[in-house]
Amino acid sequence: MIDKSLILSKLTEIYSQELNKASKIAADAKELLNQSDMKQESKYDTRRTEAQYLAGAQAVRTKELEADLENLKKLEIQSSYSKASIGAVVKCLVEDKHVTIFIAPSSGGMTLDINGQAIQVTSYNSPLGDSLMTMESGDYFEVESPRGEIEYEILSIE
Repeated sequence: MIDKSLILSKLTEIYSQELNKASKIAADAKELLNQSDMKQESKYDTRRTEAQYLAGAQAVRTKELEADLENLKKLEIQSSYSKASIGAVVKCLVEDKHVTIFIAPSSGGMTLDINGQAIQVTSYNSPLGDSLMTMESGDYFEVESPRGEIEYEILSIE
């Protein structure tokens, strides 16, 4: 059985590091707007406009990471699940390979190493996470990918 608190701890650490980086980048981009050489020199000069877009996008990314961290803090992990849901660890058979998936309450798209075991983190609203939701052990489902449809068999849900 996989210790889900280790998964949450690792995700919290990763999101915190990303938030620190994004916050610094957002502050630097905002500061860039106040520099004297950022004044428009002609109607075709777009440096300031581009810097504004960058500052705005970094501010949005910072808010997304803050929300991800908040969602992780609110997540109440159960010791076992009868159906795949947020917070569950799902073991699947995919193309003759065993895959372990953690359904996260927010963004995913990463693989964690927990005690030497690879754990794929997927968001509940990603194509994979959405397909997994409410499935039970023994169920089969398919997910569309760039390589075509991939069939999954759920072996167990923790």
